[in-house]
Amino acid sequence: AHPLEAARAHQPGLAHQRQKHRQLEAEAKNLAEVLGNMKNDWSKRLKSIQFIQACFVTHDLLRMPQIYTFLAKIAEPLSLQLFDLRSTITKEACKTISLISEVLETEFEAIAANCFVTEVSLFKLMESGTAVMAQHAHRCVLSILYNTSSSK
Repeated sequence: AHPLEAARAHQPGLAHQRQKHRQLEAEAKNLAEVLGNMKNDWSKRLKSIQFIQACFVTHDLLRMPQIYTFLAKIAEPLSLQLFDLRSTITKEACKTISLISEVLETEFEAIAANCFVTEVSLFKLMESGTAVMAQHAHRCVLSILYNTSSSK
């Protein structure tokens, strides 16, 4: 047997870890495709947002080193959902962003600053003429600030 194959045989967890990594990549790609196209059915986009929430609620992703790759792939498409005309989608997108900030705490700071707390995302939504959407954005920004601020 090849020495590399023999080494792999003694590390059964490594193959499982690679398989989980591939599944996570495929899921991130699928989520990005669904959320990245605002013409997709809104209920399909809602289910994708709720799937992301479930990943962070169960903390499945926290045990995986690829969590930041996953987040990088879904951040921009998730940010697009903030501007859906349905307050349900906006509310769930804000809820998801808040949840991620709660789970990742200070580790979410850079991602939040680059993707969500910008003049073209949550700050823009806070200026919305629709009060309920502006409130969702306001609460989300407060949650990010609370969860990502360090004691410096």
